[in-house]
Amino acid sequence: MVISAISGAAGVQAQQSIGNADNKLRAAIASIVSGKRSDDVANVAIASQLQSTTSALRQASGNLALGSSLSQVADGGAGQIENALNQLKSLAEQSRSPVLNDANRQQLNEQFQQTLASIDQLAKSTNFNGKNLLDGSLTGGNALSLGSLLGSKDDSLGS
Repeated sequence: MVISAISGAAGVQAQQSIGNADNKLRAAIASIVSGKRSDDVANVAIASQLQSTTSALRQASGNLALGSSLSQVADGGAGQIENALNQLKSLAEQSRSPVLNDANRQQLNEQFQQTLASIDQLAKSTNFNGKNLLDGSLTGGNALSLGSLLGSKDDSLGS
C-alpha cells in the first residue's frame, strides 16, 4: 500500500471521501449484523432465519428451566417420602423388640399408620403446573411429557 501526502484542497477532499466510504462500510456491516438491512433480500432472509432460531433457542432455554424446576419439585417430594419410609422402617424395627407390650405396639402402629397417611398426602400434593408427579397418575394417556407439563399438545421445542 502506497501512502503519499496530499495537500491542499485535493487532500481535504480525498480525506472526506475516505471518511465517507469508511462510514458507509461501518453502517453496512452494522446493518448486516443486526439483520435490519432491507435492501438485500438474501440478508433479510438470513437475518429472519437467525431471529427465528434465536427465538426457538430462547424458548428451549425456558423449557429447560421449567424442566429443572419440575425435577426439583419431584426430587423434594421424593426426598420427603424417603424420609418417611425410613421412619416406617425404624418403627417396624422398634415393634420387633421383645420388651414391648401390646399397648406399646399399638402406639407404634398408630404412628406407623399416621406416617403412611403422610406419605399418601405427599404423593397427592407434589405437583407441577397442576400435574401430580408422585401419585402414579402419569401413566398411559397421562404419561409424563414436556408438552403435557407445559400445557401444550406438542413436545417439540421451538419448531
